[in-house]
Amino acid sequence: MTARRFIDCLMILGLSLCSSVPLFAAPPELESLFPFSCQAGTTAEIKLKGKHLKDIRQSQVTAPGVSVKVLDDKRLQINVEKQTTAGIYNLRLLTDDGLSQPYPVQITAWPTLTATEKSDQPDSPLKLPLPGGVDARFEHTGDIDWYAFTGKKDQRITLRCRSKSLGGSATPLMTLIAPDGEEIAFASPHQREPVLHVKLPNSGTYQVKVFNRAYSSDPSALYHLSVHTKPRLLAAFPALINSGQPNPVTIQGISLPGVSQNATQILQQKEIIVDPEKRAAAHQPGSPLTNRFHLNVPELEGTVPLMLTDLPVIVDQEPGNQSQKTAQKIKVPCDIAGQFLKPRDLDWYQFTAEKGQELSIQAFGEQLNQQMDLELALLDSSGKVLKSLTNKAEVKGNATPVSAKSLDPEGTWKAPKAGTYYLLVRDLYGSSLGSFDRQYRVRIENKQPDFRVYAYPTASDRYSGISLHQGGHTHVTIYVDRQHGFS
Repeated sequence: MTARRFIDCLMILGLSLCSSVPLFAAPPELESLFPFSCQAGTTAEIKLKGKHLKDIRQSQVTAPGVSVKVLDDKRLQINVEKQTTAGIYNLRLLTDDGLSQPYPVQITAWPTLTATEKSDQPDSPLKLPLPGGVDARFEHTGDIDWYAFTGKKDQRITLRCRSKSLGGSATPLMTLIAPDGEEIAFASPHQREPVLHVKLPNSGTYQVKVFNRAYSSDPSALYHLSVHTKPRLLAAFPALINSGQPNPVTIQGISLPGVSQNATQILQQKEIIVDPEKRAAAHQPGSPLTNRFHLNVPELEGTVPLMLTDLPVIVDQEPGNQSQKTAQKIKVPCDIAGQFLKPRDLDWYQFTAEKGQELSIQAFGEQLNQQMDLELALLDSSGKVLKSLTNKAEVKGNATPVSAKSLDPEGTWKAPKAGTYYLLVRDLYGSSLGSFDRQYRVRIENKQPDFRVYAYPTASDRYSGISLHQGGHTHVTIYVDRQHGFS
């Protein structure tokens, strides 16, 4: 964006928001929904919690085939047609004072129950259908929920527990207990939303124990536990592809079509070709994280996000780049799609630079919803560290209402002389972590002046955003983060 265009945008914003009409009351603010899931082809009643919810005129879900009826200021009735695609969508409320912020609701392809406090003891677990799911919440500090399902010997199942992606604040953990009482699987505490893939050792009744990692509770400490047996798409690598051409992508899942079953291996992999032009809207250059779409594969449940880039994509070649001597050659500018397959994984890349050439480097791990703390190091041919990039700090100057801090490194580097240099990428959380879906991204470009703009309502407690009535006015504060010498 040029400086002239930026100034024009601010002028247009000012003209559209300024008026002498007084401000309206605060728009509705949603704090939680419960339950928040509805099976396709059914109807569900949802209870609302929030502020300024009086006299709701209308509610809408951003999914085809979904209608919402307002029962009163605390309840909605959602009706979902059978052909509606399963997924996470947004719900909004409309009152005379404005529109609420979007809040996640989930449409499922499986029967979904609602948990009660009766299921907080191991001798009275809530019985789940298979496949099936349950909406639940941690009612009090130290709350533990118990569930049960009936499985068959050698049956392959996936248990998934979601909270953050559904607007919840919980960090759930779960344990799978066999019919004989033995704990046979435990979710890693490093997963934001735990997933277990298990081949059942015996037929019988299995129990699932779910608890909050922080042993705390609040109104939004909600989660959804699901148990699946059907073929399912779980991950894809690389999760970054070029926007202008078909790309080979390796998918990972359970019971993938065309892949022979292995007696011991639960997860399977298969290469497919993904053409962004047939699956995504036209690519618009902008923030590296905003250009993405969700990949779905026929015959498989579930979707996975893929990012698009206009730079050449470098795919991490595991395990051939584990040392400086075997560093993978790259050419700047580029976008690296990386992967930590095993614990203590180190990825080395080699590139050339001219004397005085300045590079802008951005890494993405935490921003891809990974429990990851990336560190980048730039080295010369002798192995001397020339610069290290760690966590992104706050923007200098007046603090913005939305924090810019991140565990993802970002910065610039200037080559002291013409020659060969090395980039080392590692995960500070990776001493015991490694898997197909632990992926990262590093974008390397020639440095050029740039800026980022943040707009925020003047009333800092109004996280619902701006509702502007016809003939009305409001105020927004504009924050500009100048980068790389922009003036």
